[in-house]
Amino acid sequence: MAEDRMAVLDMLRKATADGNVDVLREGVRVLAEAIMEAEVSELTGLPKGERAPERRLTSRNGSSGCSKMLRMVVQASGAPVIALALGARGMPATIDDRLTVVRQLVAVIRAAGIADDRIYVDPIVMTIATNTESAMIALETIRRVRAEFPEAHITSGLSNVSFGLPARGLVSRTYLSLAVSAGLDTAILDPLDRELRAALLATELLLGRDRHCLTYTRAFRAGLLEVGPAVKAPA
Repeated sequence: MAEDRMAVLDMLRKATADGNVDVLREGVRVLAEAIMEAEVSELTGLPKGERAPERRLTSRNGSSGCSKMLRMVVQASGAPVIALALGARGMPATIDDRLTVVRQLVAVIRAAGIADDRIYVDPIVMTIATNTESAMIALETIRRVRAEFPEAHITSGLSNVSFGLPARGLVSRTYLSLAVSAGLDTAILDPLDRELRAALLATELLLGRDRHCLTYTRAFRAGLLEVGPAVKAPA
């Protein structure tokens, strides 16, 4: 590792002297990867590329993040961390496999000194048009993440679930209500979608999170719950 770092540093010095931006950029990339590999090996106790028998999805340590690099980025930006339930081999098919990925990610993030309340777990909902179980898988993943990591946030993109379907807004709004009930507390959505906002307010109301129904009634008085006119079906 030390020899590799010295070689890269020597290359960077030459590139800087020659003004070669492409070589400089590549050198920075290689150095960052070398540092990340060393950190992950230290964290996992495995040499680069070695399989951990108890890990089915992140089967090689090179697929994990780097605690030191993560700490540097977060401290510099002050930003929270999004943890995608995405394995080294792609999208985990089962709830248990997604939970395995989330646990491994949270372990790395915690090792970087980042508190759970700065973590946003994304269970990654896929379109229901190609798999009618995709929404149920995402919803159950949300429930289990909420139970296991109560201080962490859970986020999700809403438009994915309805991709390829007619009346996508209806599907997305319904998924939002179900996801909030399961433990979702943030979402990637269109803030100008009045119907989506109305659905969210009604969901919070029905879940007992709107004390004395004040938020809902104030939104109604402000005209925020009004939606477009109903569309009649063709005769």
